[in-house]
Amino acid sequence: MNPHPISPLAIEDRFRRALLSSSLKTLAALVDDDAIVVDASGCVYDKRAILSHFALLAEQLASLDLLDWHVQTWGDTAVVVSRVRRLMIVREIGKRHAVSEVVRYTRVWRMVSGAWRLAASHATLVHTGDSSSSE
Repeated sequence: MNPHPISPLAIEDRFRRALLSSSLKTLAALVDDDAIVVDASGCVYDKRAILSHFALLAEQLASLDLLDWHVQTWGDTAVVVSRVRRLMIVREIGKRHAVSEVVRYTRVWRMVSGAWRLAASHATLVHTGDSSSSE
């Protein structure tokens, strides 16, 4: 039995939906003040920097599909390992092109004052591919 009313996977889904809808307010509420995030390029972010990064990412993000996941909970800490396909529309020198990526995320969530907060996240690029380009 899960001792918490909201599962870590449900919070992951809320996080994903906030990214897709560019809801920085929701993302700010979900990310712990002391969070450490490592993106797929190896850059390390604190909360303020990752929210700025999310704002830029959300402008390009067309879809974010959960392919598989594994959740492990220990008391007030949970680890969610997921594989996600994201489609981004990238603009470069007057042209737009779609980039499809499969990314593996490992996220550590911790319960703070009755709510799950993202404490740490690491992304690994599993596969990338360019789709069509247009002007």
